[in-house]
Amino acid sequence: MRKMLAHVIVILKILILIPVPLTLWQGIVGLCGLKRPAAVPKTDKKLSFAVVICARNEQAVIGKLIDSLKAQNYPQDKISVFVTADNCSDDTANTARLRGAHVYERFNTLQVGKGYALRWTLQQMKKEGVEYDALCVFDADNIAGADFISNTNDAIITGADVTQGYRDTQNPYDSYMSSSYCIYWLFLMRFYHLARYNLSLPCMIGGTGWACRYELVKDGWDTKTLTEDVEFSVKQIFAGKNIVPVKKAVFYDEQPDDFKTSVRQRTRWVIGNLQVAREMLPKASDRGLLKTRRQKIAHFDSVTYLILNYCMPIMAIL
Repeated sequence: MRKMLAHVIVILKILILIPVPLTLWQGIVGLCGLKRPAAVPKTDKKLSFAVVICARNEQAVIGKLIDSLKAQNYPQDKISVFVTADNCSDDTANTARLRGAHVYERFNTLQVGKGYALRWTLQQMKKEGVEYDALCVFDADNIAGADFISNTNDAIITGADVTQGYRDTQNPYDSYMSSSYCIYWLFLMRFYHLARYNLSLPCMIGGTGWACRYELVKDGWDTKTLTEDVEFSVKQIFAGKNIVPVKKAVFYDEQPDDFKTSVRQRTRWVIGNLQVAREMLPKASDRGLLKTRRQKIAHFDSVTYLILNYCMPIMAIL
């Protein structure tokens, strides 16, 4: 019994030590966010954008997003808005049509979730022969800043494969919870996204307000997890692609204003991240596409992120 207890103590000590170097790495990288990042160079070239919105019963808010896209400081003939009314029981589809969006209606109660909706939407676009220079994805309750597309365009032309805009908050003063989210997104942009940008490392996309070169998705969308954004990001990093934060590409997102909704959302994030870790860590040893030192460090950075998801219970105890 005493010998078994000794083994358990040794295992616990090892488990407790695992998160330390990983957390230290994240902390050191995060400090690089204190430096003011270099501005994204401006360009006169204009890419064509397909803006995809997957919406479920979003009649009340989707009009504001489409209106903000129609008001971009960017040539309107270079922006096409595609809305998938996903298992809707309200008038989301007609509301989007009246504002000039291309609308698809999807009814599938077995495959539910944004990843499935994105996959289906891109399949419809491919069937119609639709192809653009870049794809941009928003949630239906967002509002795009007037220069979102323009600043995203500059980042892609100057070398980004994928971009992540800055998520500001529509309702920062509704409650302590929405205020906390506002601070969270600010810190995430500064100490995660921009920190990596300063080190020439890729960041990750955050579910909405992101864009990519269309060639990355022209053959379809193949994520399987609850957090399709993290899975897509890790796959691109493992393939040596560059994900760039664009702080001036501002969009506004409505945040949860009560604790119960917040817990439900964050539980989904945790479960999804664990699914991504289980899916992608076995593939981490395949580094055939990583040719530069920067890509290899980026690969290591994303692996530490995935491993830390398994360390959450230990870190919570600590």
